[in-house]
Amino acid sequence: MKRKRILIIIIEFVLLLTVMGGIYYYTQSEIAPTKVFIFNSNMATGEIITKDKLAVVELPASAINANFLREQEKIIGNVVSTDVTEGQYVLTDLVTEENNVDKLKTMDKTKLRLISFPVEMDTSLSGDIEKGDVIDLVYLSTSSNIQTGEDFTYSKIFLSNIVVWSVNTEDGYEYSSKTDANNADEGVTAPAGTETISMTESDGKLASITVAVTGPQAEQIAARAMSGKLQILGRFPEGEDVESTGYTVNQYSDVYAGNVDPEKGVVKPVK
Repeated sequence: MKRKRILIIIIEFVLLLTVMGGIYYYTQSEIAPTKVFIFNSNMATGEIITKDKLAVVELPASAINANFLREQEKIIGNVVSTDVTEGQYVLTDLVTEENNVDKLKTMDKTKLRLISFPVEMDTSLSGDIEKGDVIDLVYLSTSSNIQTGEDFTYSKIFLSNIVVWSVNTEDGYEYSSKTDANNADEGVTAPAGTETISMTESDGKLASITVAVTGPQAEQIAARAMSGKLQILGRFPEGEDVESTGYTVNQYSDVYAGNVDPEKGVVKPVK
């Protein structure tokens, strides 16, 4: 009987030590100092993160979650997705690749102005255009030859790398590309016998585009929109600027693009 009691005491003691050890281990793992990154200075949206922009601090392990970005190789060389302040923790939603940053947030707006001009589907990439896109603008005009009185038509890329600030409907709402809408609806089928009604504010027709430009560029857009027709050229991300003298059809005199070959659109020396 005595032996049995001693055995029970030993078992209880072992269990107590096990429980205490577990509590100690859990407590230590929760409060154990763990290294995380913070921003070492204020940074603006789109700014590249370099090693000197980071500092290391320690936090209890229990205070760290999956949003903390702790792999240095995933931080350095990327950019901040929004403005950050000194001492702010480096989190996954604050770091992104450079091409993912909203261009409108990183633009130097000190000398920019906003101007809108009317557009139609057939002159604006069939409506496949949205806020933040970078475009070129083409001017088209029909004029008369001063000497012969015959009409001629010419076109010219007059502005490049223009950022779209907004795309608008005739009611002033944000226009939504029908291409995006079709992609969003792909694979979704309404039940038989039901009528699908769209209630979004962006159902209106494409009517105008607002772009961010300099003052002189705004003046040029206003004058050209009044005297001729503007057409939008889409750009690929890797697209380079194109130097163009313009293209003229039929007889012509001196036009903005200069004296050009009416068929080939190349410069013809002026005698």
